[in-house]
Formats: sequence, structure tokens, C-alpha cells
Amino acid sequence: YGRVGRAGLIEVIAERANDPSDKDAIYLLADSARKPLAGNLSIWPVDDATVGEWINFTIDKFENGESVPHRVRARTVRLPGGELLLVGRDVHEIRSLQERITEALAWAAAFTLALVLGGGILMSRYMLGRVDAITQTSRKIVEGTLSQRMPVGGSGDEFDRLSENLNQMLEQIERLMVSMRTVTDSVAHDLRN
Repeated sequence: YGRVGRAGLIEVIAERANDPSDKDAIYLLADSARKPLAGNLSIWPVDDATVGEWINFTIDKFENGESVPHRVRARTVRLPGGELLLVGRDVHEIRSLQERITEALAWAAAFTLALVLGGGILMSRYMLGRVDAITQTSRKIVEGTLSQRMPVGGSGDEFDRLSENLNQMLEQIERLMVSMRTVTDSVAHDLRN
């Protein structure tokens, strides 16, 4: 505007508004009464907009023979001659992309949560099964069956190491009990004679 004046600005706006490589650009040059002079909008979009601030509004675009509302974010400027210049972008595609990303993230979070819950349930069942097997074997040992041994799963985890240590302890106790029986049997036999 400063170099080419109002007429040059109208030419530049007309050229940019009709550029097929940038269909999301929104331009409008209007006189002080907000009557359009150049651009790709037919009316000034927001009556109560404060000049110099960002504004949001909706325009209708035709897609596949239908009128589809598109969101626009723009900024307005008052030029030295009193004209109003609006420059903005159609953010419909960006909003659509944001919505798709948000939806995909929600589905991914739901899938992850389901996977975590399912994995947690399976893991807790596995762990409780291992603990239950050790508990049942311990009960049998307490009831007097010293030949019982803790189950070893073969995975080498903490439960297996605990079972192996308990089994070694039980073998030592069983050996001691057998030795004590042998000694008491011998003593009882000697006392009878």
C-alpha cells in the first residue's frame, strides 16, 4: 500500500486471492464503510470486530455440490486511507486434522488402557496362581507330609528361586528328621535289650 497505493494493493490482493496453489488464503480490502473493494470474500465477515485484533468467523465453501461451513482465523488492519484490510487463513483442514488426531489419540489411549488392564489381570492371575501353589504345598507340609516340595515353574523368576531355596530347606529338614528317627529307633532298641 505504501509503495503502490490503493490501486496496486487491489491488484496484489486480486492476484493472491485467485492463486490456485493457496486455496486457504483469505483476503478482503474494504472501504471505510466496509464495502468490499478486492478479495475473495463478498462481505465484511464480522461487524463488531476491533481493528488490529485476531478474529474468528465462518464462511461457506462449496464442496461436492454442498455448502460446507469453514472456520477462518484472520487479522484486520486499518490502512492510512481509511480502508480496512483483512488477511486470514481457512483453518477448516487444520481443525479437521486436529479432530482426527484427537480421535486417534483417544482410540490409542483406550486401546492402551484395555491392553494394560488385560495384561494386569493376566499377570495378577499368574502371580496369584504361583502364590496359591506355594500356599497349598506349605499347608500339606504343615500337616505332616514332609516329602512335599514347592513347585518350580522353570522360568527362573523370584518364585522359582524362593521355591528352590524352600525345597533345599525341606530336604535338609527331612534328612534331619530321618536321622533323628534312626537315632530314636536305635535308642529305643537298645533300651529294650
